[in-house]
Amino acid sequence: MHYPQLVLEKVIRIMNILPDKWMKLDGTSISILAYADDIVLLGNNINTMKSLCERLIRAARRVGLQINEEKTEYTEISRQRYGRQVDFLEVGPYSFKNVSQFIYLGTMITQSNNMEYDILEGIQMGNKCYYTMVKEIKRRLEWAGHEWRKPDAMTKMVLQENPRGKRPLGRPRRRWEDCVKKDVAVFFPEENWHMLAQNREGWRHLCLDVWSKRP
Repeated sequence: MHYPQLVLEKVIRIMNILPDKWMKLDGTSISILAYADDIVLLGNNINTMKSLCERLIRAARRVGLQINEEKTEYTEISRQRYGRQVDFLEVGPYSFKNVSQFIYLGTMITQSNNMEYDILEGIQMGNKCYYTMVKEIKRRLEWAGHEWRKPDAMTKMVLQENPRGKRPLGRPRRRWEDCVKKDVAVFFPEENWHMLAQNREGWRHLCLDVWSKRP
């Protein structure tokens, strides 16, 4: 059982947030977001936020928990900035630092509600994944060509062997050679990779072509 989640659920129930504290988001009324041990309080103004924080502090104290002041942050989200913002949100003995942005469940939340950071982060992660994949394909093809040209290579013997016996039911598992065939088929759909690998220079150019196809 996930005891921390059960305790936090009890805390949220104890808070008993009334409708007048709820915030309208796209037709939905909400005042709190909770996932695992992360809690986000939402309010239309600073007084509502203080009230919600006080409820959370009291509810947590009833089950033996306390707020981690260093890990708790406060931000004001608006596309337009008016006046000077407070550096800290003072709630009882706690002072919660006002930050310009924070990450919640992998998403960057900014004061201006700007999605540019998440878009750039997604592009960077996609490029990183792609480069890693291309690098692995290039390594696989280089090693496949080397092993196939090497006399009496164990790998070549295993690939050429025809196992006897009855194959178990179900879809066959993907083999290492299946991946090599798929990689080669991108450039030479009709060619047998065994024949191509015999040509050391041609195979080297194939591996270079894989790397040059990156964006």
